Amino acid sequence: MVKYSIELKQRIIQDYLSGKGGSTYLAKLHNVGSSSQVRHWIRNYRAEGLPTAHSKVNKNYSMELKENAVQCYLTTDLTYEAVARKFEITNFTLLASWVNHFKIYGEVPISKKRGRRKKLESIASSMTQNPNDSQRIKELEQELRYAQIEVAYLKGLRRLEKNALMNKNQDSSTVSVKPSNSKKS
Repeated sequence: MVKYSIELKQRIIQDYLSGKGGSTYLAKLHNVGSSSQVRHWIRNYRAEGLPTAHSKVNKNYSMELKENAVQCYLTTDLTYEAVARKFEITNFTLLASWVNHFKIYGEVPISKKRGRRKKLESIASSMTQNPNDSQRIKELEQELRYAQIEVAYLKGLRRLEKNALMNKNQDSSTVSVKPSNSKKS
């Protein structure tokens, strides 16, 4: 993705506001990849003002803010951009990734820590030095396998119960009513 300077964005927005041309013309004039990018800058200008050097700072968002933003998007008719502006999220595509993660896993993603790979490597190297740790890992792997088997069994049981209930409902809806043999007086 091409990064455009703050000065270029400001110049394009000023050109647009002064009536020098539309988004397509200004995108071609300033060698910007697409007119939709220019329209995006104009929308952001209208919502937040001119972009500044401090407007695009990497932020760490709290879990509470992520959850609130995701719930706001899911429960209202607002767009990703509108919700991002409301919660002061610098990039609406970040919100979209949180929403997708929530739809798949049922929770918002935990912030990724920088340097995590080095931590994991140091933990792995320290574990290879202690034989008790490798025994504990084997025990935990076995517990995990048992838990996976139990989950698979319970899912199968739930599926069988659901199928039995569906069959019972189908049988009861197709039962014919037999005429009674009562005598009329």
